Amino acid sequence: MRRLGDAAVVFDGRDGQTHVLPPEAVAVADWVAEFQQLNGRVSIEVLNARLCEEFGIDEHVTGYRDLLNMLQEIGVLRA
Repeated sequence: MRRLGDAAVVFDGRDGQTHVLPPEAVAVADWVAEFQQLNGRVSIEVLNARLCEEFGIDEHVTGYRDLLNMLQEIGVLRA
């Protein structure tokens, strides 16, 4: 992941695609990286629950799970 101001660019070597992450996705990716550094790899379900708990968000009405899945698909998140 290479930073471009508040956003970031990710090159997925598996399929050769380049993805631009908006600042919100970068903030989530940073939070996940810090969380996993402290706790090791955990499932998307655990990350989603902890992320929503951390920020006081209702996990059933947000798109954070979809965002976490997308970050995993492009290789930013390893769960």
